[in-house]
Amino acid sequence: MNNQNINRFTYSFLFALVVLSTFCLAILWEHWVEPYLLHLLGEEAKGGHEKWHYVITTTLFLMLSLVLPFWLAMSKENWTYRYKVNTYVLALVLLLPVAGNAAVDEMVLLTAEEKQWLFEQQTIRVALDPDWAPVEYKDKEGNYRGMSLDYLEHLEKLLNIRFEVVKAVTWQEAVAAVQNKRADMFASVARTSQREKYALFTRPYVSMPINIFARNNISYIGDLRNLAGKRVAVVDGYAIHDWLKNEHPELQLVPVESPPEGLKQVSKGSLDVFVGNAVTSNYYLGKLSLDNVHAVGETPYSNDQAMAVRDDWPILAGILQKGLDAIPQSEHDLIFTRWMSIQFEQAIDRKLVWQILVVFIVVLLSIIYWNVTLRKKVQQRTSQYQVELNKRRKSEARFRNLVESTSDWIWEVGPDALYSYVSPKVEELLGYKPEELLGKSPLDLMPESEAERVAEKFGSIFTAQVPFHGLENINRHKDGHLVFIETAGVPIFDDNGTFQGYRGIDRDITERQRLVNFIRDTASVIATGAGETFFRDLSVKLANALQMRYVHVGELTTDGNHVKTLSVCFDQQIVDNFEYTLAGTPCENVTQGRPCAYPSGVRQQFPDDKEIQEMGFESYIGIPLYSAEKEAIGLIVALDSKPLKSIEFASSLLEVFSVRASAEMERLRYESELRRAAGVFENTTEGVVITDTSVKIIAVNKAFCEISGYSEEEVIGENPRMWKSEQHDESFYQTIWASLRETGRWQGEIWNRRKNGDVYPAWMTIDTIRDEKGQLDQFVSVYSDISAIKESEERLQFLAHHDPLTKLPNRLLFSARLEHALQHAHRQNELVAVMFLDLDNFKQINDGLGHPVGDKVLQKVARRLSAIMRDEDTVARMGGDEFALVFGDISDSMGASQVASKVLSVFEAPLEIDHHRLYVTSTLGISLYPSDGENVATLLKNADTAMYHAKEEGKNQFCFYTDDLNSEALEKLNLENDLREALNNDEFEVYYQPQYELSSGRLTGAEALIRWNHKELGLVPPDEFIPMAESNGLIIPIGRWIMKQACSQVKTWQEAGFDIDRIGVNVAGQQIQNSDIVETVKDVLKETKLEPACLELEITESFIMQQAEKAISTLEELRKIGVALAIDDFGTGYSSLSYLKRLPIDRLKIDRSFIKDIPYDSDGVAITKAIIALGKSMQLNVIAEGIETDEQHDFLTEKGCDEVQGYLYSRPLNAQEIEEIFQKEN
Repeated sequence: MNNQNINRFTYSFLFALVVLSTFCLAILWEHWVEPYLLHLLGEEAKGGHEKWHYVITTTLFLMLSLVLPFWLAMSKENWTYRYKVNTYVLALVLLLPVAGNAAVDEMVLLTAEEKQWLFEQQTIRVALDPDWAPVEYKDKEGNYRGMSLDYLEHLEKLLNIRFEVVKAVTWQEAVAAVQNKRADMFASVARTSQREKYALFTRPYVSMPINIFARNNISYIGDLRNLAGKRVAVVDGYAIHDWLKNEHPELQLVPVESPPEGLKQVSKGSLDVFVGNAVTSNYYLGKLSLDNVHAVGETPYSNDQAMAVRDDWPILAGILQKGLDAIPQSEHDLIFTRWMSIQFEQAIDRKLVWQILVVFIVVLLSIIYWNVTLRKKVQQRTSQYQVELNKRRKSEARFRNLVESTSDWIWEVGPDALYSYVSPKVEELLGYKPEELLGKSPLDLMPESEAERVAEKFGSIFTAQVPFHGLENINRHKDGHLVFIETAGVPIFDDNGTFQGYRGIDRDITERQRLVNFIRDTASVIATGAGETFFRDLSVKLANALQMRYVHVGELTTDGNHVKTLSVCFDQQIVDNFEYTLAGTPCENVTQGRPCAYPSGVRQQFPDDKEIQEMGFESYIGIPLYSAEKEAIGLIVALDSKPLKSIEFASSLLEVFSVRASAEMERLRYESELRRAAGVFENTTEGVVITDTSVKIIAVNKAFCEISGYSEEEVIGENPRMWKSEQHDESFYQTIWASLRETGRWQGEIWNRRKNGDVYPAWMTIDTIRDEKGQLDQFVSVYSDISAIKESEERLQFLAHHDPLTKLPNRLLFSARLEHALQHAHRQNELVAVMFLDLDNFKQINDGLGHPVGDKVLQKVARRLSAIMRDEDTVARMGGDEFALVFGDISDSMGASQVASKVLSVFEAPLEIDHHRLYVTSTLGISLYPSDGENVATLLKNADTAMYHAKEEGKNQFCFYTDDLNSEALEKLNLENDLREALNNDEFEVYYQPQYELSSGRLTGAEALIRWNHKELGLVPPDEFIPMAESNGLIIPIGRWIMKQACSQVKTWQEAGFDIDRIGVNVAGQQIQNSDIVETVKDVLKETKLEPACLELEITESFIMQQAEKAISTLEELRKIGVALAIDDFGTGYSSLSYLKRLPIDRLKIDRSFIKDIPYDSDGVAITKAIIALGKSMQLNVIAEGIETDEQHDFLTEKGCDEVQGYLYSRPLNAQEIEEIFQKEN
C-alpha cells in the first residue's frame, strides 16, 4: 500500500511535470524557437512564413509520434506504462494545435456576406500618418513605409483585398479624409471617444508607452502632475491630445503638426515639454540629432494601436479583425523586431491559450481527478502572479525606455548606500559597465579628498532620508581622468514605509565646469584690457577655450549690410582685419539678433560664402553683440575644420563674454561719436550758438559766421539780441522763455538780421543743457537759413492748385474760379458756359506709343487750349485726358456754340511728337448757367453727361445738356436699381416658345425666355434689361434662376405625362467667363432631378469665337455632364471652321436675321442653305428661329432644316398655355 501511494504520488508528480514541460515547450516553440529559425531562413521566408511554420512544427510532431512509441515499449510496469501512455497522449494533444496552427492561420473563415462584400469593393482607401515613424511614415522618395504597411500587406494576402494609400500632407488631413469618407480606414490608430463618433475599431494589435520629453536642462519630471505651468507640446489630432485635453484641463497644451515638429520646438526652447509615443519620439530624436532632448517622465497612457474603419462599414471592421486574428504570433514578432528595434510585450495568443487550457483541463480531469482542489489553488495563484508580472513588466519596460533614452545616468542604492542598480549610460559617462559598479559605493568612484567631502555632506542627507538635488562632485573615469557630476536623488520606501535606499540621476557637467574655470581664468586677463588690445586678447582666449581654428570679433557697419572686423585669430595667430558683406553668410542670421550654430556641414549650407569655402570650414557658431538699446551692433564668430563637439559649451562661453565685448564696443563707439560731434560742430551747415546761463555767448561755429556775417571774435561775450530783426514783438520772446522754463526746449521760425542789415527767416531750435546734478548749465541754439524753404513753399502752393504735368489749374482751383465766375454772372445777370472735354481714343496712344508720348500729347493740348482762352476764362485739367473750360460773358447758346467750335478747331492740325504725326480729336459737353445748374457740382455733372452723350453720337463734336439727357440717365439708373431687386421681389417670369420638328410637325421642345413684369412700368422688353444685367453682373444670378425654373417646369411636365424632349436655356458670355457654369448646371440638375439630356444650353457664336480655347474647354466639361449644346445666332460670329469642328455641340441655330427676308433675299437664302448643308455634313441638328411666313416654312422644309420656331407656329407662351398645347396633341 505504501509503495502504491508512493507510485501514485510519483506518477502524479511526474505527470504534472511532463504536462508543464510540454506546455512550456509549446509556448517556447511558438514564440521563441520558431521565430528565431525563421529569422535564420532570411528574406525567402518573409511573407510565406506560415508555410515554414506549418512544415517545421509538423516535422516536430511527426518525430515525437515516431520516437515515443519506442519509449513506451521499454516499460513493463503497469503504473509506469500508464504514466507514459497518458503523457504521450497529452503531448500529442497539446502539440496538435501548435502543429496545425499555420494551416489554421492561413485560413480566414469569412461568411458568404463578407466574401460578397469584399468582392464588390475594388479598393479600400487607407489614411496614413506621414510623420509617425516607425509605425507609418513617408520616406525621402515619397513612399509610405512602416509597421502598419507590413500588416496591410499580410491582410491583402489573407483576405484577397487591395489597399490604396490616400495621399495626405499631415495627420490632420488624414483624419479629415476618414471623417469625410474620402478614406475608408486607418491602419494604426488609438481609440478615443472623439474618434468613435466616426470610426469603428478592431482590437488593439500593438501597445506603446507614452512618455514625457524635455531638454537636458530639465533632469526629471516624473509624471503629468509636475507639468503645471509648462508649455506642453502634443500632436494635434493624436489620441494623447484628446486624453490630456479632456482629463487634464489644467495643462497648457500647445498643438503641433507632427512629432518631429513638437520635438524641434522643445529642442529650440520654444516649448517646455513634448508628450508622445516613446518609440516614435526616440526615433525622431536620433534621426534629427536632437541631442539636447531626452525622456524625463512617463504617463499612465499608452498607444494601444488598432485598425479603424468608417462608421458606415461595420462589416469591414469584422473582416479586418478576422484577418488580424489569423496572423501568427511569430509574424507579429518579426514585424515588431523589424520596425521597433526593441522587444515589445505582446498579448498572449488567446486562441492558443484557450486551446491548451481546454485540452489541459479535459486530460487532467480524466487522469488526476483527485488533485482538483490543488490545481484550482495553483491556477489562482498563477493568475495573480501573471497579472502582477505583466504590470511589473510594463512598468519595467516604461522605466527601461525612459532610462535608456535619457542622456543622464540613473542609479539606485540600498540602505547600505551600495549600488543596487546602475543604468547603461554609466559606461558612456565613466567607462564602467553597470555590473562592475553593483555592490560598490558612490564614494569608491571619487578621489580620496573628494570622497571625504561628499561623505560629510551626503551623510546628513542619507540619515535624514530627504530628497536632494544640485550636489556637485568629482568622479574618476575608468581611464583615470576626472569627470564633474551633478547629482539629484529621492529616498525610496516600501509599502510599510521602511527606508529602502535612494534613487537618483547623475549628469555630466564637465563642460560646464570647464566653462566656469575658463571664465574665472580669463576674466582677470581681459578685465583691464581696452580697445584693440582687449579684442585681440578675447579672440585668442576664445580660440583656445573652444579649440577652434578661427575666431573674430566684428562690428556692424552703419548700412547694416557689412561687418568690419576688430580682431581676427587664425591658428593661434592675430591676422589683419578686413571687411566683408553679410549677404549669403551665416553671419547674416546672427546680425539679425539671434545666435546661430552649424555644428557641421556649414560649407554645404552656405556655398556663396567665399571665406568658408576657401578655408574649408566645417562648423560655425556666432552670437550677436547688443547695444544698451538692445540693437545688434556686432558679433563674435568661431569656425573650425572639424564638426563642433559641444554647442551648449560654445554658446555659453560666447554668451558670457559677449556682454563685456558689447560694452567695450559701445565705449569705442561713444568715443567715436564724441569725435564726430566735435567735427559736426565745426563742419555742420547749421549755425550753432552756445551761451551760458546769463545768456552770454561762449561759442559759435563756422556756419553761424557764414550765415550771419559776424566773426567769432565779434560775438563772444555778447548777447544774441545783437542780431534782433525787430520783426517780432516782446510777447514773441516771452513765449520762447516760457517754453524753455517749462519744457527745456523751444523750436520755431524766427526772423534775424545779418551784419549787413539784411533780414532773413531762420528755423531755430533752443535746448537747455543741464549738468549731472540737474542744474542749468548752458543754452544751445541751432538754426538754419530757410530762405530757400520759403521759396519752395511758394512753389508747393502753386502745385497744390495746378496740374504738375500741364501747369494748368487743377480741379480745386477750377472749382474756385468757376464759383467766382458764377457769383459775378449772378450780379451782372450774365450767362456762363461750362465745357467738359475728353480726348477721343487717347488710350490707344498711351498703349501703342507709351505714356511718355501720351504725356507730351496732354502738354501740347494744354498749350493749344490756353492759347485761345481770354484772361478772364479758365481751362483746367481734371485728370487723365479730361479738361474743363469756363467761359464768362456768354450772350446765348449760339455764342457758346461758336466758342465750342473754336475749341474743337485747335485739334484740326496734327500733333508732331517724337517723329510721330498724331491726329487727335475731342468731344465736348456743354452746360449753361443758370439754365442747366446754379452751382459748380451741378454744372460739371451736366456738362459731363452731355459729353458722354456726344461720344455716343459719334465723337469729335459737342453737345448741349438737356433735361432729356438727364432724365434718360436717371431713368437708366432707376431701372438698374429696380433690376437688382427684381429677383427678390419675384418679378420675373419664364415664357416658353415651342420648337417643332419640320418633318412630323411634332412639338419636340421649347426655348425658355425671361419676361420682367415691373411693378410700375409693366412688361419691360428683354432687350432693355438683359444688356444692363450683363454689364453689371446680375446676369449670373438671373441666368441661374431661369435655368432652375425651366428645368423644374420640364420635370413637372414629364411627371404629368407630357412628351417633351428638351428645354433650351440661353447662357450669356459672363456666365461662362465669371462664374462656374459647370457647377451651376450640376447643382440645378441635382435640385430639379431632371435628366441632363433634357437640358440644352444655347451659347452665342460671337462669344465662343472671342474666347475659343476657353469656350471649348468649358463646353467639353458641360458635355461630360450629359447636357445638349447649341450655338445660338449661328452665322453672325465669323466662326472658324477649325474651331467649329472641335466644338462638342449638338445643334446649330440659324439667326433670325438670315430668315426674315427669305426666299426673296438672295444673300439670306445662300447663307441659310450653307448653314443647313454645314450642319448635315457635320451630323449636327439644325434649327431656324424667327419663322413668320409660309414661304419661309416651305423653303426650310425643302432645304432639309430639322426644326423651327417662330410666330408662324406660336408666340412665347406661359407654362399653362404650353400645357394646353400638350393636351391638344394628346
